[in-house]
Amino acid sequence: MDVFISWSGKRSFQLATSLKEWLPLVIQTVTPWFSPEDIDKGARWMAELSKQLEKLKMGIICVTPENMQAPWLLFEAGALSKVLDTSLVCPFLFALEPVDLQGPLAQFQSTRSTKEDVRKLLTTINKNTEQQLTESQIDRIFSVLWPDFEEKLRSIESSVPDQASSSRPVPELLSEVLERVRSIERQLAEGKIPNGVIASKALKIWEQSKNRENMLKYGELGVKLHVASTNLNKLQNEREQLEKMVINASESTERALDNQLKKIICLETEAIKMCERLHAEQSVLAMLIGNNENDERRMGS
Repeated sequence: MDVFISWSGKRSFQLATSLKEWLPLVIQTVTPWFSPEDIDKGARWMAELSKQLEKLKMGIICVTPENMQAPWLLFEAGALSKVLDTSLVCPFLFALEPVDLQGPLAQFQSTRSTKEDVRKLLTTINKNTEQQLTESQIDRIFSVLWPDFEEKLRSIESSVPDQASSSRPVPELLSEVLERVRSIERQLAEGKIPNGVIASKALKIWEQSKNRENMLKYGELGVKLHVASTNLNKLQNEREQLEKMVINASESTERALDNQLKKIICLETEAIKMCERLHAEQSVLAMLIGNNENDERRMGS
C-alpha cells in the first residue's frame, strides 16, 4: 500500500522522516512515498507527483504550528483530496490540536501525535491494505515499537522550530515584494542604478512568490473540487432513485415525482458545471506551477 507523506519546514521534515521509517515496521505492506527524497534528481516535481498520485491509497500531511499556511503543504493537500476520499487524507498534528486547523486542512479528519490517535491511524491504514493484520497483531507490534517513535517525537519537540515567515499572509508578502520591485524600476528609470541586474533578481523573487500563491490556490481548489464532486455523486444517486420510483409510481404521485426529478436534474447540471470550472482552474494553475523548476524545494519555506 502506497502512502504519500507531505511536509514543509524543518520540524515537519523530521516528523515525516520518522513516520516513513516507523510505519513499515508496524505494517509491513506499507510503502511510504516521501518527496523530495523519492524524486530522482532533476525530475520535474509536478510530473512526478501526478504520476505517484495515480497509485497512492492514502496521504499523511505533517502539520506543525509554523507550517499550517505553508503553500507547499496546502498545494499537496489539494492534490491529494482530488484523488482520494477525505477519510484517507490525514493531517498528522504535531504540537497542535484539531481546533487549531484553519482553511483547507480543517476539512480532514486529523491525527494528534498521541499514543491513542496514532493507534487509530494504524487501524485506518490497515483497513485499506490488501493483506490486513488482525487488531491483536497490531496491538502487539505497536506496544513494542511505540516507545521508540515516542522518543523521536520528543526529540523533534525539543528541536528549534522554524523561523516561520508564514505567520504573515501570502498576499501581504506579495504586496511588499511588488512594492520593492517597483521601487527598483523607478530607480532604474531615473538612472540611479547603472544596470538591470538587481531588477532582474527582484523580478525573479516576485515570480517565485507568485508561484507560491498559485500553489496555495491549487490546494484550496482541490478541497473545493472534492466537496463539489461528493455533492454531484449524491445528486446523481438521488436522480437514479427517483427515476426508478417514477417507473413504478401511480398517476397520482407521478407528477409530484416528475417535479422533484426536474429539480434534481437542474441541481445536477449546476454541480457538473461547478466541477468542470474548478477542474479547469486547477489545470491552469498546475501548468503555471509546473513551468517553474523545483530548485526552491520546501526546507524552511
